[in-house]
Amino acid sequence: MAEEKEASEDKVKKSGKMGLIILLVLLLLAVGGGLAVYKFVIAPKLADDNGEMNPPPPVNLIPPAPVNYPFDMSTVNLMREGDAAAGILMYQISFECLNLETSEIIELYKPRFVNMLNQLHASRTRDEVDDILLFQTSVQRQALQKANDMLEQMKLPDSEMELKVTGVFHERCMATDAP
Repeated sequence: MAEEKEASEDKVKKSGKMGLIILLVLLLLAVGGGLAVYKFVIAPKLADDNGEMNPPPPVNLIPPAPVNYPFDMSTVNLMREGDAAAGILMYQISFECLNLETSEIIELYKPRFVNMLNQLHASRTRDEVDDILLFQTSVQRQALQKANDMLEQMKLPDSEMELKVTGVFHERCMATDAP
């Protein structure tokens, strides 16, 4: 009986050691796989032409010395829904420009930018404007994209100056029903 007990204890000890060895081997395989992925996939993407590591460029940089370009207050008619009268939207937008040159180009082509902003605001219905945060976020995102597209078209081919709007902000925004 004592021999059977010792034999079963030896089997338990051996199976415990075997399980620990299997766990250790799996852990080493996982670590080795992770290192291989880093070395052969991630590291080459982060390295420049000289083989030196470069961090990825930051996204949505806030310019160190932004130039604010405010537009005048504007009023547009909202799109009509069914038989209801069209609402009226009053808003004021300002652009955060990367540099002074960008704000000067915007001033030079101000009617184009005002027209773009009016179209973005007037293409909405009263119901869309009721959720003001969603509305403002949507318009600001679209205005930023369109303003930078317009600036890219206005840029001289041989110019190395960067023209960019880095932010669009609603200074004021109010919707009313038509009288």
